[in-house]
Amino acid sequence: MAKINYLPIINTHFTIFGGHLEEVQSDWTWPSEVHPAFELIYILSGTQRTVTELGELIIGTGEFTLIPADMRHANYAMNNTKMKFFCIHFDLDSPTLRYLLMREYTNKIISYEDEIYSDLKIIVQKIIGMIDINYNLTDRFTIQIDVISAIKVLTRSLDSQPDDFVKGDIKKYALCQKIADDIKEKLDYEIYHSEEHERIFVSDIIKRHHISQSYALKLFKSYHGLTPQEYAINLKLTDSKNLLLQPKAQINEIANKLGYSAQSHFSREFRKHFGLSPREYIDKYSTN
Repeated sequence: MAKINYLPIINTHFTIFGGHLEEVQSDWTWPSEVHPAFELIYILSGTQRTVTELGELIIGTGEFTLIPADMRHANYAMNNTKMKFFCIHFDLDSPTLRYLLMREYTNKIISYEDEIYSDLKIIVQKIIGMIDINYNLTDRFTIQIDVISAIKVLTRSLDSQPDDFVKGDIKKYALCQKIADDIKEKLDYEIYHSEEHERIFVSDIIKRHHISQSYALKLFKSYHGLTPQEYAINLKLTDSKNLLLQPKAQINEIANKLGYSAQSHFSREFRKHFGLSPREYIDKYSTN
């Protein structure tokens, strides 16, 4: 009987949602937003400040960052200089790859010291060189291959864990993300829709998933480096930055929207996280 060796069945759907090369002025900002896809950002010149719900990144010339799908973020040019950057949005439906990319690159800068940097830069510069007004079928196919090659470089260091470990880890990560999504949804409702703003109790959200508070803390520490409560505070304070820059913003009203019992409490927490008071933040960034 003949021995037959088979290649694996691979049924992963991959989508590029577009990319662009842009040069912006020194006062450029892009307000907080959420994409349903990964966003790979490459800074060609200048410096970008990126604020996500998990922290802040200062991305210098020649550096990359990967914003995970569904991660709220806002971007700013820094140092009173023009900035040139390239970004591309992509997604793939493989739970394993999505998880591994998020685990490895969330709130991380890919710089010259990283092993993958040189190969990633070569591929991204090749994609940038493809930017044109018109694209024929070969161009589109080439871009697709190059973006997949970039993903391949990003995942190069992610194969060290056994399959059984990765599968078990994905289930835990999925539970952690579901709790995180519930916290986000509750916060968004309280901030943007509720007429009577109330304090959010993260413990009540955790109880709905039938796990202990200590297990939820362990999950969040593993995947976010934060407790569930710290995660909720970061979300609130990220939203507060956008609210503070709205025309005619009132700090006491924003503190109330965020569920703080007193404006002074909100101001202390804001300064603790960002090194500025809410008023100082408005004075510094409102002209941008």
